[in-house]
Amino acid sequence: MMRLAIQLVSLIVLLAGAATLFAQLSETIESQSIATPATTSGQSPALIVRQKLGEFQPPLPSAFPQTLSRPAFFDGRAFPTSKPKQTQLTLPKPPTEVAVPTKPTLPIDKIKLLGLHVELDVQRALLEITPGSAAWRTVGEKIDAWAIISIDVGGVTLKAGSQTGKLELYRSLGR
Repeated sequence: MMRLAIQLVSLIVLLAGAATLFAQLSETIESQSIATPATTSGQSPALIVRQKLGEFQPPLPSAFPQTLSRPAFFDGRAFPTSKPKQTQLTLPKPPTEVAVPTKPTLPIDKIKLLGLHVELDVQRALLEITPGSAAWRTVGEKIDAWAIISIDVGGVTLKAGSQTGKLELYRSLGR
């Protein structure tokens, strides 16, 4: 209850300050001479502008050749349908078996997985072999003797001969 009373008093003080500021600003504006458009002769500002600039003349339609060549309204134009067109998504086919050399010279722990981009039709992994050499790789590409055989949200699976290794983006904490 005390908090509400403090907030109410603060609001009243704030409103009183705003009212005082508004009154001072109004007096300042009234005391200054504000220049108005030359309406001393009783003419409206619109009439004065027309006299100085002349009547507005819209450009001829020939000034807009794109509009004339592609009109927005024509006889064959149809109303939009209320239902959007249904498109059937086709999932990409998994890659065929990749030919893999037998003996890798680069240990798998020297390859760092920095990021993944996995969508329906796109699977890419950001891999770094040496510092500063990060590049986006896709399934089927080779790094030394390692071939990328799959990319999913968990990580990247590499294969070299009979060896298979998985690079995970987030290592499990043993839970």
